[in-house]
Amino acid sequence: MRALLILLGALLAACTVEPETWLSAHHRDHPLVGRIWDPAAAAFVPAEAVLARAARAPMLLLGEAHDNPDHHRLQARILSHVAASGRRPAVGFEMIGSDQAERLARQLAEAPGDTDALGRALDWDKSGWPAFMEYRPIFQAALGARLPIVALSPPRDMARRLAREGMGAL
Repeated sequence: MRALLILLGALLAACTVEPETWLSAHHRDHPLVGRIWDPAAAAFVPAEAVLARAARAPMLLLGEAHDNPDHHRLQARILSHVAASGRRPAVGFEMIGSDQAERLARQLAEAPGDTDALGRALDWDKSGWPAFMEYRPIFQAALGARLPIVALSPPRDMARRLAREGMGAL
């Protein structure tokens, strides 16, 4: 249950970004914005507690609403905190297909700290995902900490087959 708290709670409010500085207006005025509920403790907990747990967790899965730039900023904050604690996790993106892995590796070797060049190398503007600028903070945090970035999605043709045929496509 604690792992689930880290996975979900960390994303929702683990950084010190105040609602008035958020980019998205979606639910900005909701009374629970910026609060983290710990079901095990049956209480709200401070962001620092969640960040500390994230730094110790054996694995983190950070999800988001793809079109919410604040979620990406929160993910970047968590990632930066984990890296600052000495951990060196690989950062996987479902938005990068395994068919782009070679291009990804080449770009990281040629310009390891150039976030915007990475977006261009991945043809992000043609990917169908929200604008690269929304995801940029996560890439910037990973590159800044020199963490490995990996492609998590199967090639598009395989993903389409899986969607149509289910697991039998494998």
